[in-house]
Amino acid sequence: MMLRLQRYNLDVIYKRGRELYVADALSRAHLPSTDQAEDMEEYEVMVVDVLSSHRVEELKRETLADPLCRRLAEVVSAGWPDAFREVPRDLRPFYAMREELTSDSGLLLRGRRFIIPHSLQHYYMQQLHQGHPGLEATKRRARETMFWPTIYTDIEREVSRCAPCNALKPHQPKEPLQLHDIPDLPWSLTAADVFEWEGKEHLVLVDSYSGWFEIDRLSGTTSATLVAKFKGHFATHGVPQQLMTDNAAYFTSREFREFARKWDFCHVTSSPLYPQSNGLAERAVRSAKHLLEKCARDRTDIDAALLSLRNMPRDGLPSPAQCLLSRHTRAFIPMTKAMYSPEVETRVQMALTQVRQSGKAYYDKSARPLAPLRAGQTVRMQTKRGHDRLATVLGTAPQPNSYQVQAGDATYVRNRRHLLQTPETYVPDSTAGDPPAVAVIAHPRSPQQDSVGPELSQGQRPVIFTRSGRASRPSSLYEDFVTDQLCDVLAH
Repeated sequence: MMLRLQRYNLDVIYKRGRELYVADALSRAHLPSTDQAEDMEEYEVMVVDVLSSHRVEELKRETLADPLCRRLAEVVSAGWPDAFREVPRDLRPFYAMREELTSDSGLLLRGRRFIIPHSLQHYYMQQLHQGHPGLEATKRRARETMFWPTIYTDIEREVSRCAPCNALKPHQPKEPLQLHDIPDLPWSLTAADVFEWEGKEHLVLVDSYSGWFEIDRLSGTTSATLVAKFKGHFATHGVPQQLMTDNAAYFTSREFREFARKWDFCHVTSSPLYPQSNGLAERAVRSAKHLLEKCARDRTDIDAALLSLRNMPRDGLPSPAQCLLSRHTRAFIPMTKAMYSPEVETRVQMALTQVRQSGKAYYDKSARPLAPLRAGQTVRMQTKRGHDRLATVLGTAPQPNSYQVQAGDATYVRNRRHLLQTPETYVPDSTAGDPPAVAVIAHPRSPQQDSVGPELSQGQRPVIFTRSGRASRPSSLYEDFVTDQLCDVLAH
């Protein structure tokens, strides 16, 4: 081989291995002729004809007016450089797909997809999301019809800022269960709630330690009526250390706060619109309703039913009477005299811990924690119509896992599960009756706009494209460090 080459004057140029291309068997034995060009021309005519003449002319006009598209068309017609580093920086996102790019009659295509100039990207982005499909559906539609280097990032931003889509998102998943403190003494931690049965209001008061609950029929739902009922029970069983209720007006009134202060107990309220946080009272309400309904159907005495129920041993636990009174109470079932002797139960707290931990393990199988919120963050507050109210976080609330948020002129307390994170911008002066105001960064549809895009604000990092055309953005974890020079080196 060396002897054959001696008749030539060769200039040897070094090339890296990744720039050396070895022809395969099909390339060496190609067909003498092909009609691929004719098929491509017919296909392009067919695609263009799908659009209306107005849209075609508009797309041609904006493509010719866009400096980036003009330079791309010139490179597509003249041919791409052999090395990636020789490609102009603004055209590097297209280098990985250079074999798919074509230019015809003033239009640029990537395979079957139109390349959209910058001035029309916002308009066609709205067309892609017309009908409010989901994120992946919008991306699938874009993969069939159009392209620009940051199209998928723009789709994610557009969908995440869509007010109707955010308002109708499904409920957030439940978080891991947070157990209340397990009391070590009877009647030290109690909970209460008001419920309606047969058109009448009733009060239920339950002890967390023993499960003993009281049912009272109310003549009204004023604070004075409730205070009178609580005083009667506290005179019998003693004043608890803590009473937990919901945020009803009769529990949060000044009269009830004064009652809690004089009788020296801690009044704790649950998260608003989140009855699960007062699960002890809600469970007692369900038991009380079932008991009232069953007694009404067989016409038995409700007090006799309560007497029997309080002597009934629970699963893995003594009866409520044994836990609260340390003895059995005399009922309609004969028992020996020794059974009525007082006997302090010492294993209640351990048994309660095991039962509640077992329930927590089962509950947490389908739960996951939600990211904490910070003050000033924009969220969507869940209402009966969905997440349809924009609000801003003011800070944490006294209730467990709850936050104070401002929506309009009012301040609310909501559980974390009712607050949906959103990249939208909250406008404080918006009224509750108006549709939520959303500030969305959009590219105006103007033919005179430079296709390179708006100038970068001070401190904003430029978007860097990798060799494959993917947009690379530095992590916000390192925003306090100087990394611009390193990014420029990696881009080369």
